[in-house]
Amino acid sequence: MAYAIPLENGDYTINLYFAELWFGATGGGSGGTGSRVFDVLLESKLELDDFDVYAEVGAETVLKKSFQVTVMDGELNIDFSSLSADGGVKHPTINAIEILGISVVPPLDQLPLADSGPDVELRLPETQAVLSGSGSDPDGGTVSYLWTQQSGPSLAGLSGVATDELAVTGLEEGEYVFRLTVTDDESESASDDVTVRVSAANTPNDFSMRINTGGGNITFNDENWISDDYWITNSNTFNRIREIGNTENDELYHSERYAKSSIGEIKYEIPVNDIGFYDINLHFVELYFGVDQNNGGIGSRIFSVEIENGQGILENYDITRVAGGALIAVVEPFKNILVEDGFLTISLKSIFENAKISGIEIQGAKNDNQIQKSVSLIELSSLDKVVGNETDIYKSQKIGNKKLISIYPNPTAFQANIQIDTDAINITDILLYDSSGRLVRREKFSGIEKVWNGQHSLDISNLEVGVYFALLMDGNIKIGELKVVKVN
Repeated sequence: MAYAIPLENGDYTINLYFAELWFGATGGGSGGTGSRVFDVLLESKLELDDFDVYAEVGAETVLKKSFQVTVMDGELNIDFSSLSADGGVKHPTINAIEILGISVVPPLDQLPLADSGPDVELRLPETQAVLSGSGSDPDGGTVSYLWTQQSGPSLAGLSGVATDELAVTGLEEGEYVFRLTVTDDESESASDDVTVRVSAANTPNDFSMRINTGGGNITFNDENWISDDYWITNSNTFNRIREIGNTENDELYHSERYAKSSIGEIKYEIPVNDIGFYDINLHFVELYFGVDQNNGGIGSRIFSVEIENGQGILENYDITRVAGGALIAVVEPFKNILVEDGFLTISLKSIFENAKISGIEIQGAKNDNQIQKSVSLIELSSLDKVVGNETDIYKSQKIGNKKLISIYPNPTAFQANIQIDTDAINITDILLYDSSGRLVRREKFSGIEKVWNGQHSLDISNLEVGVYFALLMDGNIKIGELKVVKVN
């Protein structure tokens, strides 16, 4: 037996009136204590357990039970149960229900919610962006949208001002603030601002240096080669003037720097721009073994080369084997070497006989601007997909509803986990910048020691509190950028 009585939400006093009119009553049946036993529940709460009216007051006597009840769903529910599993006997009875209101809780009229989306970072020549906002009415009503420009160095073009998505065009260098106002069907409104920062265009890395290792200043085809400099290990030089094959710049290959012993090392620390990508050519020729009366051939000289902590490597390098003989020039190119500390490090280590080198050529990589900090993500020309452009610290990057790149937890005091849920892209480096654009950490994924397997824990426990940007790189191509907040 149950009652469902419609009521406004609020607090009530519920009085239930009982009398045993059969068992032990005049004209009724025989019986007494235990003849009728049942439970009473109000709003799903057990209020009377194994309730026996006769046991409390006997027959033909009124018994009143009072309860304080809060109704939250617009309905007062009273349930009676005499199931044997609940200890009940015979069917329950009730003679009257009295409901007295204490207070009524009026429905809350809540303001709508507005979210203008994450801040956006652009770099010229990018001059447009799409701002994705959202709004809702907690009261369940409908909402309307209105975008307005609050500030900026120029008046931007706006399209879609009455929708949740605003297209802005004609942006110039500087900071813009746009506001999304959400209004509900009760004419109440709420607003949220989003900032769009437009940075100046990148300047190309026009660095250029050519070193005549072991020799002096020379000029060839209007290219100036400076005399040998920036070597930091104990090593020697050697000169031999002969006609050199596979080059017109014979003079460059007439000199060399070589390691002082057959187990020695040549090391260069060459000053370049503070941070950037560089293309490097290393020039070699065999001037000794196999020349004049000296025995030679493949295997006469073997050494290794390492550039910038393994970004460029030559293992068991044999000039004679690669060039096809002595007195034949060979050039080994290395593309997009990242220098982080302002000094390009080149190490040549002897394995058999003395390591040597005839020239070093360094040029700023043509696409060095890929290293510049920008929150927006680039379209991958080699893929059919676009890695999304959401970079808010509490959001993940997506294709539609599918997350591709995520970082969590964020904010964090210790480590941030970077996850990429697609096999279509590869990560070779993670570059971590502070909010001033200073490179503070580099994680490299290549070679035997560490490879990218789709996820990585970035330890930031020793960094200062603040905002950092993690650039995800595939070689010199920027796959994306994530913002991470370091907290105490």
